Formats: sequence, C-alpha cells, structure tokens
Amino acid sequence: MLSEIHPCHPLFAHDKVEICVLKRLGITYPRIDGQTDVHARNDRVQKFQTDSQYSCMLLTTKVGGYGLNLTSADRVIILDPAWNPAVDMQAVDRAHRIGQEREVKTYRLIMSGLIEEWVMYYLFWGDVGG
Repeated sequence: MLSEIHPCHPLFAHDKVEICVLKRLGITYPRIDGQTDVHARNDRVQKFQTDSQYSCMLLTTKVGGYGLNLTSADRVIILDPAWNPAVDMQAVDRAHRIGQEREVKTYRLIMSGLIEEWVMYYLFWGDVGG
C-alpha cells in the first residue's frame, strides 16, 4: 500500500521506525513531531499543502491534534494506533477541516494476532467475542 501512495497522504505514527520505509521507497515527505518548533512546523504544513513534490506527511498522532489543517490530504494512514481512540480521531480530524473538497479515507494498520487487534476490535465493535 505504501508503494502506491500518491499526493496528499498524511501518515500518523508514534514511532520513528516508519521513516525507514519512506526513505527506502524514495518518498519525499515533511515531518512534524514533538521536537519540531512552531516556525518549522508551520513551514512544513504549508509545503505539504502546496508543494506537489510531497506525496505524504509524517506526523505523530499527538502533534496531529494541535491546530493542524491538512485539507490537501485525501487519506490518513495510522501506522501505530493509540490506546485512546480520541487521540486517533483528533488526528484524523486534521484532514476533515473547513475547506476540504475531497473524500478522506482513513486506514488503521494493526498487527494480526497481537493485543492491538483485540483492542481495536473492542473499540469498534464492543465485544472481543470470547
């Protein structure tokens, strides 16, 4: 799926390991995390919104919840879902802002057979089934 990324896909991730995937695929992206200062953050958001060379943006879900407006995004890919679904939803909402003209799709990638699969199942359907 990452090999098919086209313009305007923000990636929300908790871990820096995902950067290795983007670099290996040769994907150009701006990055914002907790260590990004306000001026650099605004500059990176502006570049993502207007510069066609950026096919995705790498964010942590926590910075994805603080006043970001990513209306050029049409997909949100969460690589490491938070235990608190409100954190992920707030991050996804950055693409659902006033001025959004596209349908936005959200993907949550989780590992099958691990505790995160059971947590996500419970959060969405309310019963783990056994």
